[in-house]
Amino acid sequence: QSERVFQAVERSKHEHERFYRASAALNRALTLAEVYDAAIEGARGACEFDFAAIATYESAEGNHLISRVVGEGAGELAGRSFCDAGSIASMVVKNKLALPAAGDWRDRGGAYVFEPRERFKNFESLYVLPLLVKDEVMGTFTVAAQRAGAFPADRREMLGVIANQVAISLQNGRMVQALEEQATTDGLTGLVNHRTFQERFSAMLGRAERHP
Repeated sequence: QSERVFQAVERSKHEHERFYRASAALNRALTLAEVYDAAIEGARGACEFDFAAIATYESAEGNHLISRVVGEGAGELAGRSFCDAGSIASMVVKNKLALPAAGDWRDRGGAYVFEPRERFKNFESLYVLPLLVKDEVMGTFTVAAQRAGAFPADRREMLGVIANQVAISLQNGRMVQALEEQATTDGLTGLVNHRTFQERFSAMLGRAERHP
């Protein structure tokens, strides 16, 4: 019994260390790609899952874009956009609350996460969290697992912490991306400015000289 307790403590210690390392990585992330990678790693430190997806949300168009996905069906879902108001993701955005509340995937026959044509038939556990910054929804963070009870209350709480950090990091990443675009493109034409053109032209010349 002491050995089992010791192993449980060590496992919990390892999980929390992994969780906090991922949280630190989220704080350091500047690009959107770094944010997505750190978010997935952070979720792995919080719980075991078989599927995870981060979808960004544009309120003006009511459109969701699946920006990063791992697990079953990742190849088909990556880069897909949707705006179905009946999806769980849309309801999470509308209500600004995570669904299903207890992390159990009971209504697999009728409900769908993103679109009706996609069904998570092999999953018993599901949790979709809103990515919120000052009451503004930046997107959703979805995790799913084949086994039941994969997301108990303490794990859902950890996922909530990660979702908050992801939302802030996502906002920062968008700001950095916007600043980079402003620095390299002309505001009127949308084309790269003269300085950027010269830098890229010099880089191309350098490659041509190295590889004649």
